[in-house]
Amino acid sequence: MNVLIIEDDPTDLKLVCSILLAEGHEISTARSAEDALVILATKLPQLILTELALPGMDGVALARQLKASSITAGIPVVAITAYPDM
Repeated sequence: MNVLIIEDDPTDLKLVCSILLAEGHEISTARSAEDALVILATKLPQLILTELALPGMDGVALARQLKASSITAGIPVVAITAYPDM
C-alpha cells in the first residue's frame, strides 16, 4: 500500500516509517501540511496518516481540505498524535 505520512517530529516519523516499511508498504513523507499538498499534486497515496499538531496548517484543517476536493476525497485520512488530550 502506498502511504503518505505527515509528521513534523523526526522521532515519531522514524517510528511510523519503520513500522510501515517492515510490513512492506511504500511510503512518502512530509513535514507539514503544505509539503503534503505539494506531494499530493503529483502522487496520490492509498492512505494518509497525519499528525494533528502540525506547524502552519494543522492536520484537521488539512483533512477538511482533502475531503473537500474531488481528487483526494476518496483517500482515507487517519489522524495520529502523541498528545493524549487530542
